Amino acid sequence: MKNLKQLFILGLVALVMFGCGFGKMVPTSQVKMQLENPDLENKGGKVEYVVKGTVPPKFLKNRASMDIQVPVIMTDENGTTKEVIKTVKLVGEKSKEQGIRIPYKTGGTFTVQGSFDFKEEYETQGIYALQTAKLKKKEFTYPAALVTEGIANTGSRIALNPTISDDKTNGTVLLFADHNYKPEFISKVGTIFFEVDRSNLNWSLKLNKEVTSKQLVKDFQAFMDNAIAEGRVIDKVIISGWASPEGEESRNQGLSEKRFEVGKKWFEEQLATWAKKICESKQNESKRC
Repeated sequence: MKNLKQLFILGLVALVMFGCGFGKMVPTSQVKMQLENPDLENKGGKVEYVVKGTVPPKFLKNRASMDIQVPVIMTDENGTTKEVIKTVKLVGEKSKEQGIRIPYKTGGTFTVQGSFDFKEEYETQGIYALQTAKLKKKEFTYPAALVTEGIANTGSRIALNPTISDDKTNGTVLLFADHNYKPEFISKVGTIFFEVDRSNLNWSLKLNKEVTSKQLVKDFQAFMDNAIAEGRVIDKVIISGWASPEGEESRNQGLSEKRFEVGKKWFEEQLATWAKKICESKQNESKRC
């Protein structure tokens, strides 16, 4: 039995347009990772995993590299508790570092697999991926990406009851265990770009007018619309504001906070629109709003 919840993530990020060198690699990672079997399970004290990764074409620059830690066990995306199980390195075609070489034009795939010892607290902790891009002396760390929620522990909790019968050679054997409850989260990311060194929301900005950028925002809005129509539970909304890794730290921090406030205002306006839809729907059903 699964409790289906919605996890909404609105990423408000500033693309570094000049001088950074990473290009489209920042501020959002396009590397996709998923478990071959999304329901990890404790079997005899061990948890086996296979993570499949995909790097799209024209993402990993020729001389860049990426350190990817997966699986990483954390209480939440802020990293309250962290245990890194495995680390892999992806490298561009012209990188001098050793690792899984990914062609720039075609992209590529990679696989991370293995097992780790199970701990009781893992049942309620998330499995994440941490990614850090590197190019010469520059470095950029992406927000933690959720891979799956928790680890099932039914196998270690099965108990055997005595046979229920007057005749010891004939009876009913009862096996019982926890209900294997495991929440399932569905997430969607929307991205809004800002002009360098500015925090005003400009939908006429070239990056915001690109087909892929416009589609990200439309998909996010449709995701929310569908969630409301289906009566889903909104578990969490994350709004992040980013600035270029270059420049003075204090200035970048202030710029990030301003962009966060702009993104928050935009989301609250969208939220008001969705709330109005709910109200209208209830009125159509002769219910008080």
